[in-house]
Amino acid sequence: MRVFCFVLLILLLTHPVNAKTAEDWLKTGIEFFKQGKYEDAIDAYNKAIKLNPNFAVAYVGRGLAYYYLGQYNKAIQDYNKAIELDSNLAEAYNNRGLAYAKLEQYDKAIRDYNKAIGLDPNFTLAYYNRGVAYAKLGQYDKSIQDFTKAIELDPNYADAYYNRGIAYYNLGQFNKAIQDYNKTVELNSNYIDAYNNRGNAYYNLGQYDKAIQDFTKAIKVDPNDATAYYNRGHAYADLGQYDKAIQDYNKAIELDPNYVYAYYNRGNAYYYLGQYNKAIQDCTKAIELDPNFTLAYVGRGLVYLGLEQYDKAIQDFTKAIELDPNYALAYYNRAVAYYQIGEYDKAIQDYNKAVELDPSLGSD
Repeated sequence: MRVFCFVLLILLLTHPVNAKTAEDWLKTGIEFFKQGKYEDAIDAYNKAIKLNPNFAVAYVGRGLAYYYLGQYNKAIQDYNKAIELDSNLAEAYNNRGLAYAKLEQYDKAIRDYNKAIGLDPNFTLAYYNRGVAYAKLGQYDKSIQDFTKAIELDPNYADAYYNRGIAYYNLGQFNKAIQDYNKTVELNSNYIDAYNNRGNAYYNLGQYDKAIQDFTKAIKVDPNDATAYYNRGHAYADLGQYDKAIQDYNKAIELDPNYVYAYYNRGNAYYYLGQYNKAIQDCTKAIELDPNFTLAYVGRGLVYLGLEQYDKAIQDFTKAIELDPNYALAYYNRAVAYYQIGEYDKAIQDYNKAVELDPSLGSD
């Protein structure tokens, strides 16, 4: 009896019952992927590929896992193999396009999206992804066409409305952008970026109260969103409500201590309140965080100008001009500083340069 059991055990070890097939390992990989266990998914796909080296779909799955791990070149290699095995896999082209996009190779990405759409004219995600790639290249009209097609195929595609809104915004078509952001938040009331961007669109239309309402909504969705506080502060500042602006800039800085623009704009608010030392501190902090921040040098220069510290003002305006030789206001304000210390020739030279760059300054 013992001999029989021992033999049976050997048979069980050497001839596993119900051994997994390549398809089984594929399914296991998919389940791991859904759980966000990408390395486990890769291990499962490896086993599927070992059992069936020509299993194109397994390469697609492993490529996607590599993609989510940020290993884009490995993902591309797997998609290449999948396409080699099955040139009609629209998903492989689409996913390879995504990997190329992550590597900022947008032309290659677009070629892959084109191929995916050619294989499947109703591939909503491929239109959307191509729209994103066109937008990255600044080709906003083409991106709008693709987002519109994605919306035709899926009228509830919130991301497509949102990104089409961004494209319209970048073309200066703020009202159309607002319409798309409206639809985005209708589909997803917690879409924080849509509130922020719609607020920015209202801001650009000079509708500061509506902008503030949207930034406030964004804050309600996520009280830790530094950008929303910063944006609302900017709107308050343009309404001349500098104390409220400073409160929001304070919160933005609390949430993101390296928020360069928050320091700079808080400095501007302090300047308008006549709190020059605080304004200088904030501009200086902005410069520490970004030594090439031209606006901060001009802002601090203006404060020094107000304090009649003309030499320091000249130093800051000069630095701004070094960073941006076409910055008309830097020349203009340096001219004012030179005039105040009696260096009239330099003042005239800077004034002329400022007017050359921006003729509107000659009417002052």
